[in-house]
Amino acid sequence: MTHGRTAFRALIIATAIAVAAPAFAAPRLVSSMPGEKTLSATLKQVTLRFSEPVAVRQSGGELTMTSMMMDGRLMEMPMSLGALTATADPTHPDTLILTAKATLATGGYSLSWRAAGADGKTAKGKLIFNIR
Repeated sequence: MTHGRTAFRALIIATAIAVAAPAFAAPRLVSSMPGEKTLSATLKQVTLRFSEPVAVRQSGGELTMTSMMMDGRLMEMPMSLGALTATADPTHPDTLILTAKATLATGGYSLSWRAAGADGKTAKGKLIFNIR
């Protein structure tokens, strides 16, 4: 009988750990607009949707222009455009809106983002996209 109780307790503990594990995970990027490695028309905002609600004050992004057209030629000269303003989507707490100071010019961009969950765990990532 003792062996059966031990096995049952082990099963209960394993189940509790499996159920609780996602609660302690950092937010995971589910989708973005623009999407990874896509071509977009004029753009001023990037929208990131995560697997859980995000804490806006601990989240944000830095934008770098990686290439641009100059005199009909593609020039690859990374240029930091600085931090984007982070706001929450009022109807979707799992969505972070990052806004540039001005409409982005034609070129390639790299967005380094960070998102904090309600429990303080932070995820980081990079999104590459182009403006035509």
